[in-house]
Amino acid sequence: MIKAAARNDVTGRGVIVLGITKENIDKLKEGHPIHIVADELGFKGEIVIHYEKTMERLKAAFSKFITPKTDVRDHTNDKRN
Repeated sequence: MIKAAARNDVTGRGVIVLGITKENIDKLKEGHPIHIVADELGFKGEIVIHYEKTMERLKAAFSKFITPKTDVRDHTNDKRN
């Protein structure tokens, strides 16, 4: 896995760049999420990448973290993905 921080020359916004390998994909499919401490890249917070075969299963997997105060955005139909 490659983790890097960059800056978008057009917007000036920070960008987190993640490059993952087939080994990372295999681990995700085996149920092992990728956890990244964004502070290492100059951003506050943490990033979790989790894999499920369907959106329903993904939502179920994250259900213990989702509360009425959680901002959940479903990007299923986002053409940028």
